[in-house]
Amino acid sequence: MTTRGRKALAAPAHETIRHLGRRWLSHGVLDEFSRIEAVKGQRAANVLSAAGPRRKAVGAALAEWRPSGEWMAVDELFKAMRTAGHDPYLVRFERALWTLYLEDAQHGSLGYDGHHDWLVLQGRYTLCVLFEYAATLGLVDVQYIDPDDFRHMWGADWLQRLSRYDGLLAIRLNPLGAYATGRTDEYEPGPAPAAG
Repeated sequence: MTTRGRKALAAPAHETIRHLGRRWLSHGVLDEFSRIEAVKGQRAANVLSAAGPRRKAVGAALAEWRPSGEWMAVDELFKAMRTAGHDPYLVRFERALWTLYLEDAQHGSLGYDGHHDWLVLQGRYTLCVLFEYAATLGLVDVQYIDPDDFRHMWGADWLQRLSRYDGLLAIRLNPLGAYATGRTDEYEPGPAPAAG
């Protein structure tokens, strides 16, 4: 194990998680949008914007969260992000939307009006970041159900869902998340879950 790894293991877990969360915002190597496999054309040159600013937009939304411990519906979060200007915009320029598509490049293109709205692109990216990273690090609690479908969109006729994250209904910033995002200076664990 590296010296840094040993140091992280020796530190309190909440300090290590806070450091990991902050470091990931600016140093993540994977573009999280690549996990939205239903959207094709992502690997074409000069299509997607840089992932770092997108991550920071979602991180800023978490840092400005409503009081820790309150559930927020995903739709409310999306509205709050748009109102506050936290837009994880996915493409480098508008014409790049025509490169992204569902199933068929011509009939499923996201360049058509109504097929690249905030919910489809920025929303899916935000859901991925929250589910795969914030929830995995233990910063947020999630309410999740089987996802709805998007068969009303061109090219989505045979898709059961746009992403595995579509069933994310609500999230709650927990005490660790409040500490990691800088909402509080001290970490105080919440109550232990009730035995089921």
